Amino acid sequence: MANHVTSVCILGWNALWTPRLSQTPKPGETAKYNADLLFTAEDEKSDEFLAIKKDFNQIIIDAIGLEKARVWLKEEKIKSIFNRKLESSKYDADKFSCFIKTKTTKKPGIVSTKEDPANRGKPAPITDPEEVFMGCKVRAIIGLKWFEMPDKTNRGVTVYLNGLQVVDNKVQRLDGRLSAADAFGFTEAANDVDLSIGAEENLADLLE
Repeated sequence: MANHVTSVCILGWNALWTPRLSQTPKPGETAKYNADLLFTAEDEKSDEFLAIKKDFNQIIIDAIGLEKARVWLKEEKIKSIFNRKLESSKYDADKFSCFIKTKTTKKPGIVSTKEDPANRGKPAPITDPEEVFMGCKVRAIIGLKWFEMPDKTNRGVTVYLNGLQVVDNKVQRLDGRLSAADAFGFTEAANDVDLSIGAEENLADLLE
């Protein structure tokens, strides 16, 4: 398996805390953790992205040969891992150029950029799901591997998610969801209400 650390990208739709089945699960399919990684046209020029692209092509060539790889990729007999049908996944095609779908059966490690006090020199783990959301800036450890079904009806390259580092979560969510802290303002007047007002009258009403 070819392993890569991506450049900083944007976290899209994901199931990082609880594994999920696909929308159309096949018999015997197991639930998986997954995450979409969104890239811009500028991101695609990075050394990290170009290395992933090079490995993707080489994996296919090693599996079926150069000439067949060219034809099958052109005819989409093998799907590219660089998904450019952004609108179908409700991503902004004006902002992003492609996304990579990743998955894994084992829960991926998720860390921050801060040092772990209990493990000096290592990034601190993130255990709060509220800190990892659609729109976060992240880096991911991904693995590319060739797969082929026994009947040869389905083959291609799978992208496994081995780990995630949250680089910045002080950003606007892509799913439009607001946290309670962002949705509701703090009002000092609410703390000044005298809860004893009317207490005696209410107590008298209850005793009648």
